[in-house]
Amino acid sequence: MDPTREGQEPRFEGATTSGPEVLQEQKPPAEMPGLSEGRIVHYVLQDGAHRPAIIVRNWNSPGGCCNMQVFLDGVNDEGITHVATDDARRGMQWCTSILYSAKPQPGTWHWPEMA
Repeated sequence: MDPTREGQEPRFEGATTSGPEVLQEQKPPAEMPGLSEGRIVHYVLQDGAHRPAIIVRNWNSPGGCCNMQVFLDGVNDEGITHVATDDARRGMQWCTSILYSAKPQPGTWHWPEMA
């Protein structure tokens, strides 16, 4: 089936068949409202400190999985687990496949706290 043909629904990855002609489609993944490339979030470092980050890739997964560029506090963040010395000196760290957590936990992201 060509999903681009008019009047036909696209198949989602993981769709299965339960007979020669019966197509059972899985629902597309639920997106996290408001999460898009360019949004600013907070990333939690291994020591519990929060750093601003910009979303560079939204995987559109139910868990809010995304890639981000984290803004570090320069050499002040040097030596924290999972922060490379070069990254600390540059002031930026690329973090991949980071999940959302409403309760800030190391290695996750959350929306910035209200000021």
